[in-house]
Amino acid sequence: MAEGSRRKTEYERLRRFFLWHRGKFALGLVRVNHPRQRDGIVASLQEGLAREGVTLLVRNFSQRQVRSLKGELRRDEELREFLARDSQKVALALVGLEPSIETEPYPGGQIPAFLSSLNLERDAISLAYPIPITLWLTDYAMDRLVEGAVDFCDFKSGVFVFRFAPPEAPMRSEELAPREEAKTVFPLELLQERRDILEDRILELRRKGPLESAEKERLAELMMAVAETYLASEDAKVKTQGIPYLGEAQRIYQELGKRKEEAEALARMAEAYYWADQNRLAKELYQEALPI
Repeated sequence: MAEGSRRKTEYERLRRFFLWHRGKFALGLVRVNHPRQRDGIVASLQEGLAREGVTLLVRNFSQRQVRSLKGELRRDEELREFLARDSQKVALALVGLEPSIETEPYPGGQIPAFLSSLNLERDAISLAYPIPITLWLTDYAMDRLVEGAVDFCDFKSGVFVFRFAPPEAPMRSEELAPREEAKTVFPLELLQERRDILEDRILELRRKGPLESAEKERLAELMMAVAETYLASEDAKVKTQGIPYLGEAQRIYQELGKRKEEAEALARMAEAYYWADQNRLAKELYQEALPI
């Protein structure tokens, strides 16, 4: 495959990552070594996602060292405003974190403070920010991130690699993202990749034994996400494979008193039954969801 084709394919994977995870926490790790190339890709994504109704907020930390990502996000007023309005319409691209990752550990420490805090803040960030978050790093910084923030990186939902684009042929938005795009269709391999990652997270949670309320809610979110990978199929039989996941999510939400989420799970089950021509079950579930 030619280099230009590879870049387009990786760009499209990344664009779909943002669209697929709208309104849900997802961590994407992006390897790109050249700042000009990185900025061009980010700018193209901002344009393309804006046409889909998603604002990609870019935060550049290259001029200072960050000790706590959670703290930075908490102080971000623009991000808070977007989350208050609609978390499905915002995503994050974090760039320039190399100085925070490549610095020497503090005396007595084994890894930089930023990496240490990422491991500790992982669960809090995933619960507080139901949006796609991407970290854009050079190969060296990414290797250090993966080695030093193992727990944080376990939450990744996608890895994307962009190799150097020559200055005389920079990546252009018209090259990467055509203005007229058809309805987004997710390839089977992407859905399967997503499903495998989610199943691993579900297994990790189940191994903990009795779960706290926040962990139960996280489990329900994962169940819903797995179900969506089946519902995204055009095959009615495949759609019905998501029903057991929706059923478990609905029971958890009911137990937690999350009525809105419970109704959503019931409605999605009804949709799956509808496409499988089981109209009676679909109608019953819709009627059950309506009063909630």
